[in-house]
Amino acid sequence: MYDHQKLELGKKVLIILICFYISIDLASNVVVHKLVPIGSLTINASAFCYPFTYLVNDVITELFGFKYGRLSIWIGILADWIFIWLVIGLISLPSPDTFHLSEQFHNVLDPMARIPIVEIPGLVIGRFVNIYFLSKSKVLLNSRFFWLRSITASCFGTIAHTAIGDFFMFLGIASYSTIASIIFLNNVCNLFTIIFLSWIPLIVVYFLKNKLGIDEFDYKEKFNPFKL
Repeated sequence: MYDHQKLELGKKVLIILICFYISIDLASNVVVHKLVPIGSLTINASAFCYPFTYLVNDVITELFGFKYGRLSIWIGILADWIFIWLVIGLISLPSPDTFHLSEQFHNVLDPMARIPIVEIPGLVIGRFVNIYFLSKSKVLLNSRFFWLRSITASCFGTIAHTAIGDFFMFLGIASYSTIASIIFLNNVCNLFTIIFLSWIPLIVVYFLKNKLGIDEFDYKEKFNPFKL
């Protein structure tokens, strides 16, 4: 395969990965306030899928470098804002008298309005902890042990994200004891999900590195999270 063809295929792979990342992210936003009981404790439903966004971003960062991992994070945040405010605006439109589900729409979707405000600090910190650790460790270990670097980086990122984001997300909605149990169980579920699904990004990275020869190193990267 010619280098030009590999470059074009690499671009398509990057677009697909970012789309996959955003799709999981948006789905998580919809179910973030859906609480699931586990014994006497409580967890929010997004904990079962949201950690996979970290693994997808690990693949992007590992193959294309920190700058594209950073780009996917900011694209995801922009998509969150557009999606959430578009949904909130549309469900606020008047409904005919024959439509009896307006209250249900508001009950389920209105709480998403908290996400762009209270979730951003935890999201930004957690995301950039993840890709920074992955990128730096790749240089130090010369691209070896991706599975271990990915698990470690994703665990650090999700712990930071959950501790900060869930506290403000459920502040005023649930009691402090419930929030504490949500944060604890979410972290346990996140770590389990990351470890259980870690074989998927490992296979994807191994295949694409060997198929396309994509393996970007961030030797000169300044790691500025706000530079696009």
